[in-house]
Amino acid sequence: MYTKSHQGRGSSAVGLTVSVTRDPDTREFVLESGAVVLANGGVCCIDEFDKMEDNARAILHEVMEQQSVTVAKAGIVASLNARTAILASANPINSRYDRQRAVIENINLPPSLFSRFDLIYLLLDSSNPQADKSLAYRLCQAFAGDPNIDTESHSPPLSKSLLSSYLSYCRYRCHPTLSLEAKEALKQEYLRMRRRDVTSKHPSASIRQLESLLRLSEAIAKLRVSRQVTAADAAEAVRLVHVATFQSLVDPFSGRIDFDQIHVGQSRQQRLLQQRCSEALQQVLLAAAANGSGPLSKEDLHAKVQELLKLGGGSPHVDMSTLSAALQQLEEDQIVSRKPGGLFHATVVAS
Repeated sequence: MYTKSHQGRGSSAVGLTVSVTRDPDTREFVLESGAVVLANGGVCCIDEFDKMEDNARAILHEVMEQQSVTVAKAGIVASLNARTAILASANPINSRYDRQRAVIENINLPPSLFSRFDLIYLLLDSSNPQADKSLAYRLCQAFAGDPNIDTESHSPPLSKSLLSSYLSYCRYRCHPTLSLEAKEALKQEYLRMRRRDVTSKHPSASIRQLESLLRLSEAIAKLRVSRQVTAADAAEAVRLVHVATFQSLVDPFSGRIDFDQIHVGQSRQQRLLQQRCSEALQQVLLAAAANGSGPLSKEDLHAKVQELLKLGGGSPHVDMSTLSAALQQLEEDQIVSRKPGGLFHATVVAS
């Protein structure tokens, strides 16, 4: 099984996929494969995933969705196989994960790319005296060159070569079929995810979650070298999704699982807060136009919206980013207009 490692920092689209160069001997244009094409049939590992260039991220949409790379350059039109699994690691913004914010706010990734991963694990640096002591001791041993650091008791139960051979055999030789029991179990789990939040206008889960469950169930059956995906395999796939992905999708305010974070880039609580902020902005601007106080600056609007929400019994904690997003939406809807100097006024004044 092929494995290619790649650094996200400084990565370009051609470095990941394919580039067109001129052959020094024939002077003809030729294709040179990038990381995801070279990893066809294996795994492409990308570090610093959050620091990739935007054009490189855009290319990965096709790779993760269609398992191919399309190129049309210098008279060459081709579609190359990129049937690879993407294993990526990313750091949070400002190198510190904020538990009071949604996962999509902590990691610099677009929702359209974030939602294409089957499993999303959060590795948080939590204080644990026993684990910290053990880690510090082992690092000191490694730094000092202790010959006893890799003793027989710490050796893995399987060698790398044996594990690699076993995984390759499972991947290429095993082709399990989906049993009726597994189909029913996955269908019921998908329906549960869809109706998880009946108060939301949008369904909680999308078809991508069901596709993830199907892929994971098949992979688990392959690990057992089984000819059939059983209900137990489906149950294990559901458990993995619950433990991994659901942990990262819990809304920090409501404590509930919120799929909107990876579908629209905002948690449901954030959208509700922005909606309330928009309504308060309209009230403030209409009142200012009615009493002739004129356009208002963003700072004045922020103070008045905070005061209005506080009087209405809502949360007064509206930051400037939420206010700016609400103003931008109102401008796009032509409800609010911006004047020179960063002043805002209502476009339509109630009679």
